[in-house]
Amino acid sequence: MRQHAARRLGLAALFALLAGSAQAACSMTVAWESYGKYSSRAADGALVGIDIDLMREVGKRIGCAIAFREMPFKRVLIEMENGTVDASTSVKPTPDRLAYAHFSAPYYHQPMTLFVKKGSAGRYTLKSLADAEAAKFRIGVIGGYYYGDEFEGLRAKPSFAALVEEATDYATNIRKLVDNRVQGIMGDSEPVVLEEARKAGFDGQIELYPIALPNPGLHLMFARKTVPADRVAAIDAALATMKADGTLAAIMARYGDS
Repeated sequence: MRQHAARRLGLAALFALLAGSAQAACSMTVAWESYGKYSSRAADGALVGIDIDLMREVGKRIGCAIAFREMPFKRVLIEMENGTVDASTSVKPTPDRLAYAHFSAPYYHQPMTLFVKKGSAGRYTLKSLADAEAAKFRIGVIGGYYYGDEFEGLRAKPSFAALVEEATDYATNIRKLVDNRVQGIMGDSEPVVLEEARKAGFDGQIELYPIALPNPGLHLMFARKTVPADRVAAIDAALATMKADGTLAAIMARYGDS
């Protein structure tokens, strides 16, 4: 009797150990940067935002521990290729990135934008990004960001590339814009850029320039070296369920998005 009881206890302990090992085996380090309402630090230092809450919820649904590391986006791409971070959020697929990363299905769309210094929009007559070259219109961008096929095609020309200045983050780009070191900055959605301007101390000092730009889908990105394809499939399934049951909409509404 005691032998059977001991055997049952031993098997239970073994199953518990195996279950714990399986759960511990699924962990992901998610790279993040300050990105408006999608990822930022609250006044008390807590990490908050749509993408932060989304990744935490995804982790719960697939049984995967989620940790976060802050870094500039250009560094994110390097570490993703090396497999030293596992995931990132709000990313656009490109042929180069597909060589070392998996991508989820898009989970939201976000229009590209061009911002200028407050009160200066009337000085310019740009109808398209291509007009920036003749106007000698200097454009600030964030290193590693992908601004769409049109912009990247223009940037392949040395004469246009000479007008493009890279920075590591929105705060630096906005400061350069306010200081007249560039005439415009490329951005993602208007709320993201305006929130980054507010946090950098430039609230009310920049404005949207009226120009038609792409409205791409944004995806989660995963390192091929560390995240298997079946986990990405599980994450896609979790995202689909979160859309269907209203969880994704609730997360976005929490931060004033619809």
